[in-house]
Amino acid sequence: MRTILVRSTVLALLATACTAPRRELMPIRPTRTEMTVYRAEVVHVSILVSPRKAFDFVADVNNWKTWAPWVRAVTKAGGRDWTLDTDGGTMHLRFVEVNSLGVLDHIVTLASGVSIYNSMRVSANGSGSELSMVVLQTPPATSAQFEQDVQAVRDDFARIKQVLESDPSAARR
Repeated sequence: MRTILVRSTVLALLATACTAPRRELMPIRPTRTEMTVYRAEVVHVSILVSPRKAFDFVADVNNWKTWAPWVRAVTKAGGRDWTLDTDGGTMHLRFVEVNSLGVLDHIVTLASGVSIYNSMRVSANGSGSELSMVVLQTPPATSAQFEQDVQAVRDDFARIKQVLESDPSAARR
């Protein structure tokens, strides 16, 4: 009997609350937030080495000379910062904090002063690795330039795969 009384009381309170007149204390104003979403493509490659080896290899920018033909020289500027002498001029690179999640996100500042955020990861794929990067078409890049950027990342990833799978000691450098 008590359960029925409690249910009836709750239902009565809900019905009263739903039909009671309401006074708005503050008018609701719609908010408008502008968002921009760029064209994106995820480039990835499966590599037959452990995720730890793949991560360590890519995170050490000195290794980039083994797979990036556009890099002439590499200098560690400190902590997470690197300076690269490239075919396109001096480039500065800064990785996110060292982590155990396979995150290799980094900001590249080109000789022109333009900074680009690159989202890169190494994930486990069976006993091997999956290296992935999100490539964005940001202004003022044309569709043709975006396609070139995507292809450049594919080519870089193919060379990383080739170096790591053909020379197991390369992943320990």
